[in-house]
Order: sequence, then structure tokens, then C-alpha cells
Amino acid sequence: MSIYTKAGDNGTTRFGCCEMNKNHPTADAIGSIDELNSHLGVARFHVTDIQVCELLLKIQNDLFILGAELYGAKNQKISDTHVQLLEQFIDENQDLIPNQFIIPGGSLGASELHVVRAVCRRAERKLVAIQADKLNLTYINRLSDCLFVMALKENHQCQIKETFF
Repeated sequence: MSIYTKAGDNGTTRFGCCEMNKNHPTADAIGSIDELNSHLGVARFHVTDIQVCELLLKIQNDLFILGAELYGAKNQKISDTHVQLLEQFIDENQDLIPNQFIIPGGSLGASELHVVRAVCRRAERKLVAIQADKLNLTYINRLSDCLFVMALKENHQCQIKETFF
């Protein structure tokens, strides 16, 4: 089977049995989730904290589930368990969260995680625009919080102090 089908050459794409324009809000949301997943792969390469790397890989798998759900798959769903895993990581690292605004940056891994967090926020806006399922919105919202904490943990691991606003 060839990687190209030529089916999208006219500006449309197929989601299950439905065909829509590639600029449709649902196609845009799915593309944002794909972009988010790709940025996570870059961040995972640069992060030094093993726990963060393992969680990033799990999140990448979760995003495939979320994408499949947006495509209309009935057997793929984000669950409360997915959200709870993110919340657990945040809770375990609560002591790293400052009471001040921080300027994104630090180590290469932390900087990548800050970029991913911003991409995640954009994907969240796309999900809101298509009125995605509440649990999907909760997951993506919690994910951006988790990515922020991951960046803090990565800087802590690298012994880099945060820059405050």
C-alpha cells in the first residue's frame, strides 16, 4: 500500500465514513492534536528526567486515543483514569510550583516543554471550538497544567533556577 492515496488532492479528508474539507474545524482540531503529539516527541528527546520521559510517552499514546475519538472511533475513549494520571503527577510535584509568574525557559528540555504547553493550549481552544466531549476538554486542560509542572521539574532536575516575571 502506498503512503499517498491522492484522495486528499482536492482539499478534503475522510474521517471514518464522513468526508470534509481539510479546513473544517474538526480537521483543524485533529491536526492540532497531531502537532501536539509531534512536539511531545521532540520534548521527550531533550528531557533528562526519566519519570517525565515515561509519562510523556504515555501521554503520546493518550493523544492517539483522543485523536481516534475525534475521528469518531467508538472503542477509543479518554477516561477519568487518563486525567487522574496527570493529576497524580501534578500533585506529586506540587512543591515545585512557585507563587509567581515564571518566564518560560531554562534547560533545553524545560524550554521544549513550555513550547509544548503553548501548543497544548492552542489545541484546547480548537477542541472548545468544536464543542468536544467534556472529558476530552478536561484531559487537555489538565495536560497543559501537567506540562507546566514537568518543565519546572526538568529545570529542578538540571539545577536551573526559574526566571520570575
